[in-house]
Amino acid sequence: MHRNGRFFRGFSLFNPTRVIPRIELFPRPYQTGSVRLDVTDTGAQRVRPHRETPHGCFHHLFAAQAERAPEAVAVAYKNELLTYRELNRRANQLAHYLSTLGIGPGALVGICMERAPAMMVGLLGILKAGAGYLPLDPSYPSERLAFMIQDAQAPVVLTQKRVRGKLSTVTANVVCLDEDWPAIAQLSDEDPDVEVGLDHLAYLIYTSGSTGRPKGVMIHHRGLVNYLCWASDFYRLSEGQGTLVHSPLGFDLTITTLFAPLLCGQRVVLLPEGLGVEELAGALKAGTDFSAIKITPTHLEALAHLLPPEQLAGRVRVAVIGGEMLRWEHIAAWRAHAPAMRLINEYGPTETVVGCCVYEVTDDAVTSGSVPIGRAIANMEMHLLGADLQPVAAGEIGELHLSGVGLARGYLNQPETTQAKFIYRADGTRLYKTGDLARALPDGNLEYLGRTDHQVKVRGFRIELGEIEVALSQHSAVRDCVVVAREEASGDRRLVAYVVGADPTTAAISELQNFLQQRLPGYMAPSAFVVLDGLPLTVNGKVDRDALPDPAEHRPTREPSSFKAPSDSLEKQLTEVWEEILGIRPIGVSENFFELGGDSLQAVLIAAKIEEIRGRHIPPSVLIEENTIEKLARAIHRLDIEPRDTTVVAVQPKGNLPPLFLAAGIGGLVLGQSYLARRLGNDQPLYGLQARGVRDSESPCASIKEMAAYYIEAVQAVQPRGPYYIGGYSFGGVVAFEMARQLDAKGEPVGILAIFDTVAPGVRGFSLVDFMRNLPYWLRDFVVRRTPAAVLARIFAEVKKISKTGVNMALSRLIAEPSIEPLKIDIAENVEMPSQLPERYRKLIEAHYNALLNYAPQKYAGRVTLFRTQAQPLFQAYADNGWRRLAMGGVDVYQVEGDHLNFLDEPYVQTLAKQIRLALEKNRQRMNQRPADRSNARDQIRDRSFHPIFSPPR
Repeated sequence: MHRNGRFFRGFSLFNPTRVIPRIELFPRPYQTGSVRLDVTDTGAQRVRPHRETPHGCFHHLFAAQAERAPEAVAVAYKNELLTYRELNRRANQLAHYLSTLGIGPGALVGICMERAPAMMVGLLGILKAGAGYLPLDPSYPSERLAFMIQDAQAPVVLTQKRVRGKLSTVTANVVCLDEDWPAIAQLSDEDPDVEVGLDHLAYLIYTSGSTGRPKGVMIHHRGLVNYLCWASDFYRLSEGQGTLVHSPLGFDLTITTLFAPLLCGQRVVLLPEGLGVEELAGALKAGTDFSAIKITPTHLEALAHLLPPEQLAGRVRVAVIGGEMLRWEHIAAWRAHAPAMRLINEYGPTETVVGCCVYEVTDDAVTSGSVPIGRAIANMEMHLLGADLQPVAAGEIGELHLSGVGLARGYLNQPETTQAKFIYRADGTRLYKTGDLARALPDGNLEYLGRTDHQVKVRGFRIELGEIEVALSQHSAVRDCVVVAREEASGDRRLVAYVVGADPTTAAISELQNFLQQRLPGYMAPSAFVVLDGLPLTVNGKVDRDALPDPAEHRPTREPSSFKAPSDSLEKQLTEVWEEILGIRPIGVSENFFELGGDSLQAVLIAAKIEEIRGRHIPPSVLIEENTIEKLARAIHRLDIEPRDTTVVAVQPKGNLPPLFLAAGIGGLVLGQSYLARRLGNDQPLYGLQARGVRDSESPCASIKEMAAYYIEAVQAVQPRGPYYIGGYSFGGVVAFEMARQLDAKGEPVGILAIFDTVAPGVRGFSLVDFMRNLPYWLRDFVVRRTPAAVLARIFAEVKKISKTGVNMALSRLIAEPSIEPLKIDIAENVEMPSQLPERYRKLIEAHYNALLNYAPQKYAGRVTLFRTQAQPLFQAYADNGWRRLAMGGVDVYQVEGDHLNFLDEPYVQTLAKQIRLALEKNRQRMNQRPADRSNARDQIRDRSFHPIFSPPR
């Protein structure tokens, strides 16, 4: 068959199992760039791409791919792999089994399973049996699952033993694939002889309904295969290492990365349930060159906290973003730091098979407002129409109507709703009324502008607010209610319910929450409830949604007996963190995180704050699942998250390479090392050394030598024998130097002494060459970026410090005798500290300052590896920061990007990590080569000290 000058090969519907050696899904080029924009005489704008619809259903195309590359990996999950041959064979066996249960074309089979290879077997088995699949999310309330199964009249439901309990009230025949597989495996593994056409039902997926009843959208094979073939080609899924799947099966967004890769021989990587975007971030860190991810803008923002955008460079080829309005600020960092990654905004309601319109971000694109939704995909058309269903003039706003092969059949068992939403124009064109407002931009791309009704998108899920209102109004205590989606400062949305008639107490609100949890999916549950005497109305008597108050200003009153104060130190710490992030005081330990207005992004921030305080990673998912302070405290104890010893913090404990121990900077907290750990990779263990005195029960070390000995004892508890790979940032670099000196004096081998941007203590002298080399950077960082007043204040402070340094140097010569009290300074004159800084940290910083001031370093027989930023203190501008005077083995200098305060942060830490890996490998090779004994170097060290010139750590 000849199409557009190319041969199109495919399946014949009369013989769907006949395999052709090569199947071209679409005549190339198959991309939106070839779409043309037609402008009618009246100014109507329609996007019209035309491509031949492929022959054969999805499972036919999959079977052909399985024959071409049977040993290729089709599905990966944790340590489990399924090849195309095995997946096809098992799906065939299941299809034969379903046939024995009376399942055939036109039937619907429910599938309620967690993400795993068995789920893929179930989906393909259902399709091969000729039936359509009904996705059932195990996280949904049992009542909603039962309704969906009953409404769809599904005679069979596939599930797993661990989620079987969610279907206890279902009358359908429930098949547990894990328990029943021995019987299923006895059946034939040949393709079943079932006639399935493109107009047969492929799946039924439920969406929120404005009447309070979910709507089942019926999607046929023609629309499904049209989208999948287009997606496989346009997103170039044959390139890279496969797709990542992290979203639920009941979320139609998932279809893209779940099915499309199987048409081109790629693997589908299934991520475990429960962790969501956290698991996605972990997978991206662990792998490279993934073909694509499908993600919502909210997921994108959460990833920015869990995994900085620079982490994606080289790890994923295409990010398909959909489900919500995408704004330019959502992708700004990704464009800057991962320029090779394609960013594509995909638009499409469930009624048009996932996506029907796309826009690929280009380098010269506008960077303010919302990202366009672009142009139609193959065999779909976009129509901007007015209320009279006539095309609007060019540039005017109209309601978006869709047509083409991707349109759904309609809504199951809801003929009136189907008739209202799927309409016919005078020319016979069947249209779907989206309810979305849009306009055509001058370049022909479409811009999404909002809704004509109260339907909203929250974190990618389409929600009819009316369904929540209907469910809420069924509670006996509710006289009236309205639900809105409020946009937060972060750009995220959350649902807020305004209720009239309920008792305004936290107990009553908790009862309403529990009531809705039994009836609605979690993503439809309001995160805040506001009790009002009456709803604000417009002059026309309608609810004035713009006049609804901020939920933060109307917290429900709580009964005195319901407030629970923290019972231990952990609960007290968690309460302080919650109050800081949520901006609400006081918070009781039994109050619900989401009822307080918390969201997933705030959960990430709280987890990061807890990590700072407790010195151990807290997964945000733990907080989301354990949504009160007392539950979270128990979870932390149960998961052994709370460290017994706060000195050695396992920032990244995995990997077979020798561990790297890094001493904290001034103040003693292990901050900023998480980015470095991620960049170093999973094969390089990294431990942070946190100072004594972080906890109230401890007193800080009085000297650098005492601190070094304290750290060495903690390190040797983790690693009894050397060689030791140690280092430190700023003040921590001085401590690390003393650690290396003490280890070396004991005969313990030191693999590396890594100094991170620290000026050597006791430095004297001045180099004009280094001064002139450093002057441009100093001017850039300390003069150009400041106002004249700030520059004068800075100069005055520096002159004051320099004059005081002369006094310190003179006094330091007087304290050689132990009987003389060590020199002390006024910490407030040298360090700018936030007023809210806890007193124990203030005392700890002061102790560290004084310890540095009184440190008299001795020479070290080994070598120093210095990681040096460009800008250094102007009058200590040494190329080696003065370390060559102390290190008898010499100094290796690695230049890194950024300045002293940010080089451990993204994006500069990327360069730092590369330099560290090079240095570590170099020193590991040196240790393996058994260098000559350094006793001669030790003999050359005289028993004398360098008197310190006061150089405050930054």
